[in-house]
Amino acid sequence: MQHIIASGIDPCGPFNAATVRLSRVETWITSTDKGGDGWGRVKPFLFVRLTHSDGLCDWGEAFVLPCRETAVAEIIHALAAALSDLEDITPWTMRDHVARIVDKHRGLDFSAATSALEMALWDITGKREDRPLYEMLGGARRKDILVYANIWSETQWHATDLARRATDLKAQGYTAVKVHPLLNHDL
Repeated sequence: MQHIIASGIDPCGPFNAATVRLSRVETWITSTDKGGDGWGRVKPFLFVRLTHSDGLCDWGEAFVLPCRETAVAEIIHALAAALSDLEDITPWTMRDHVARIVDKHRGLDFSAATSALEMALWDITGKREDRPLYEMLGGARRKDILVYANIWSETQWHATDLARRATDLKAQGYTAVKVHPLLNHDL
């Protein structure tokens, strides 16, 4: 796992009216790995942790494509430095400031970096207000969230193997399975 700590970045300005400052920006890039059951590859993830002068930490995660992980991490660190002139750094003020920086020329890597920072800022906003994110965004809409299993694999599995895998996932409690039958197969 690659770990990058912001170096030479001064505190990024006041976080809110209490002048809590961003004191550290860290990013971690996980390694690519093969899934334990052999059905898929685990792609790298990029995590960001912002530490504030009051000791609170907030976390975000960025979607990254292969070979671009370090570039997205560098954009995160550059954006943190660019946000240093904000007097009140919140998800909303960050979004508005970033919109001026990007001048309508967003790319996937830049969007991934801003998403990770925004996620971290939502995390800290919830901690400061002592409220869960779902409540800040309008309250719970349902009690349970349905999830599904995903059969995605770079391996060319036989149809009977795909069926067996779906059956195994159903036995684990999944009520739905997403299948990519033509990912590595032809008709």
